[in-house]
Amino acid sequence: MKVIFFVLGMCLSCVATAGSLHRWTDEQGQVHYGDAPPAGVKAEPVGASNVTIIPASPASPAVAPEVLEANRQVYRQAREKRRRAELQAQQQAQREEDRVAQRRASLREICQWWYGASSCDDNGYPSRRNSDQRHPGARSEN
Repeated sequence: MKVIFFVLGMCLSCVATAGSLHRWTDEQGQVHYGDAPPAGVKAEPVGASNVTIIPASPASPAVAPEVLEANRQVYRQAREKRRRAELQAQQQAQREEDRVAQRRASLREICQWWYGASSCDDNGYPSRRNSDQRHPGARSEN
């Protein structure tokens, strides 16, 4: 409901503004339009049917070159920081993969020493096909 009143009010204000538009010519022959002509100037009213009033938007302030360069520098620094963080994460992941590979190799070596060659899987556990084999020094469960 409030929206309807707002739109209706805007339409009525446009009609009221459009009715007070005037046209006049200055001493240099320049034609001007406005809602209130200067004092002492002969102005003629202009009909609202053929003129549309569009308010000027405020001009955006110009940005100083120093500010632009500072913003570019901040952007470059942030991009470089992000690139270094990604590189560190990749290096950390590679170190972790290498550590896991070394640990598995050690476990496989120990398993092969204990159970015999080619009887262990990649995780250092005895393979199922040779699970009945036991090391001669292992205790029996009788």
